Amino acid sequence: MVLRRPPRWRKRMGQLPRQLQSCCPSGGLERPDAWQQRRHLFDKAPRQPPRPPLQHQGGQEACQPLDSLLRAIHTKNAGQVASSFLAWTSLLQDDASPLHAAAVSQAQGLSAPALSDVLRSLDPLGSPQLDVAHGLCISQGQAQSSDLGSLLDEFGVRHHHGRVLAGMQCLLKLRNDESSCRLMPADYGVLLRCAGAALDLQAAKRFWADMALHGLQSRRTTSTWTDFIKARFVTEPVYYQFHLGRVALSARHLYANRSPLPMAVLKRLDKLRLSINASMREPWNRRRDDVSEDMMRLLRRRHGYRGYKGHWLRALFYGLAMDEALLCASIIAFARSGSLRMIDKAILAGYYGIHIARDGGTLQVSGGHALPRDSPIMPTARLLNAIVDGLGSLSHTALAGKLVDFISCRYALEVPAETWSKLLNWTYVCASKPLSQMRRVHGSLESTIPTPRDVSHLWSLMTSPRHSMEPSFADCNIAMRALIHLRAIRPAVDLLRNQAMPLYQRLVRGHDQALLEEALVNDHRNGPIVQVLVPDLVREFAHFLPPQVRYRSAQGHVQLLRPGATRRYAWDPAQRLSLPQKRAAIYVRHLEKSDEPDFDYPRVASMPILEWQRRPYRRLETLGRAPLAADSRLAWWKRLEKEMML
Repeated sequence: MVLRRPPRWRKRMGQLPRQLQSCCPSGGLERPDAWQQRRHLFDKAPRQPPRPPLQHQGGQEACQPLDSLLRAIHTKNAGQVASSFLAWTSLLQDDASPLHAAAVSQAQGLSAPALSDVLRSLDPLGSPQLDVAHGLCISQGQAQSSDLGSLLDEFGVRHHHGRVLAGMQCLLKLRNDESSCRLMPADYGVLLRCAGAALDLQAAKRFWADMALHGLQSRRTTSTWTDFIKARFVTEPVYYQFHLGRVALSARHLYANRSPLPMAVLKRLDKLRLSINASMREPWNRRRDDVSEDMMRLLRRRHGYRGYKGHWLRALFYGLAMDEALLCASIIAFARSGSLRMIDKAILAGYYGIHIARDGGTLQVSGGHALPRDSPIMPTARLLNAIVDGLGSLSHTALAGKLVDFISCRYALEVPAETWSKLLNWTYVCASKPLSQMRRVHGSLESTIPTPRDVSHLWSLMTSPRHSMEPSFADCNIAMRALIHLRAIRPAVDLLRNQAMPLYQRLVRGHDQALLEEALVNDHRNGPIVQVLVPDLVREFAHFLPPQVRYRSAQGHVQLLRPGATRRYAWDPAQRLSLPQKRAAIYVRHLEKSDEPDFDYPRVASMPILEWQRRPYRRLETLGRAPLAADSRLAWWKRLEKEMML
């Protein structure tokens, strides 16, 4: 349930709004607190005069992007850091630019500490404010129907992360190949995190192998290995773009030849998989090198060098010091391949002495080693979040809840609000289609299917006096959806009135305050250009502008409407072809060499899909032939004039 603000003021030609207009963030409300915390960087920058521009070789024009970048790092201006870095690295990548040679000389001559500062300032986990949509789950529907789609590429990954990764790769090549001062081991950790945020598994592998190529293999630490595992198996919310559905393991992903299913069940699961593929317009969560394969089908492998079990054994043979961060990353990495047994035996029982007993339909959790307070594997809130993320993606939300309750009591931990929110989100996601539908078709996974009643029960538990967790607006949204699904309309309305609306009003006040602060600081919008020239241009050259013109002024957003304007597009039914998709293994077992890794799987025939798409009007379509009668020529000339203006 998405609550909308009252509509913005709509002014006609020549009229300007007198009040500051506020707008509610569009799209999903999975992390509304991110909107409340977001402020423009003028009020976060320290009030001190900036240092003078640095001088570099290559001329004044060439050193401007690098000077701007170093100045932004010095003043902690995060908004300027990303743009300056992209401007500088674009010169490094553009061989045809006259400033390319000077920029390359700057990159090669930059000192190692300065380069480390540049890389750390672009860390996607250490500097989340660089992403304007940090914390927001953007669905495909929101990306297609709102401006949020401009933040994502065709694979559903933030443009910002992809551009930063491209700049990092270019900078790494210049430093390692043409400079005597190479990157430090800590710098590779930032590169691995950038590769994970861009959802580029191959780049993460290359960064890891590059350390060995340049003699840094012996200087790898547990932290470096943990960063590699997180990027390789997509364990951080930033890496899977805060979208839980991307890393949820469906019943079709859990199928393996070691535990065969009836052919009728397997074919029905495959039909559901193809139906989901037909409804997707963009290849979200697909491999960039093979669009026909889902990312989860790559991560689900359990054995061989691609599965996490092999990586786990490598870490043990490397002799890495085990700490809580690596164990938490391992829990989520094992969950990507559905290895619940490894989570139970290798981590929970092996390191913490926690045993899970299954007696019929009930689960019993016991044990727990007495660990010293200074132990590197001492449980904290990070372990609770990892258990919820790992088991939640496997749809074992009930087991995750029992483990969280047991560990918090055994080690005297307070369950944070973030853990409760994660557990509520995973319960809701696993209870919705198509995950619950696939598990129901599977037949042997019905005990792991949560229901809307489980969501409502978890909501009552987390808000009870025992835990007294203060829910967010997104938590209230999930609880209301579950109540509506259970036909409990009155409790849903009471929840909306008593808890959701106060939280919503608080978010609105914070957003209005941020807009007011920005409007007061941006004095350049008070000049005659914005107040006089822009409306005059719209009035004089209206035929070259869309029917709705929207821009910023000192008072807020101005929207000028032209009711009689010519529409340049219309919504028409159109056909498209479904995305490429590979056939299941059950259809290719009889083919020769089908069990080899390099086997070229046959693909499903593309299916035509009818949908509504925005189409621009064709010119001269409604003009018609020139009339012979003199009385109707004037109207024809008017239409011709309008078409020429388009």
